[in-house]
Amino acid sequence: MNRGALKYTKLPAHFNVKVLSPPHAFNSLALKYRNFDKEDYLVFLGRINTAKGANEALEVGKHVKLKMIGYQEQKFIVKQAKSSGIEVIENVSEEEKFEILSKAKALISPSHQESFSVTILESLAVGTPVITYDLPSLTSIYNFKSVFL
Repeated sequence: MNRGALKYTKLPAHFNVKVLSPPHAFNSLALKYRNFDKEDYLVFLGRINTAKGANEALEVGKHVKLKMIGYQEQKFIVKQAKSSGIEVIENVSEEEKFEILSKAKALISPSHQESFSVTILESLAVGTPVITYDLPSLTSIYNFKSVFL
């Protein structure tokens, strides 16, 4: 648990808690795809379900070109995405994922339930800015210029 999540839970008021700061790893292959020449689309990357905010990503896709990469956990969201002209991409290799992510203008991460997002870390590693919610767990880690909260 990071400091932001810990503060949000108010556990220190009830327990003697110590926060450890482990390093968070990501696939170093991402750095091979680091790219600042962007194409005209946004990316949603994650499990395609309401918990990850995929339904909210559909709203974004009504106004800008959106590519959704992920496993279809809720078929009704995928059906809505496809009927709205949103590209849904499944079963991609790590290379394909980083290629698509590196060319996007931004990653949208509309999840309401994140503690540490490897997806955000991977996006930053390939040089793609991130748009996400102002969650305490994320602001304690990703509170800098390339992450728009």
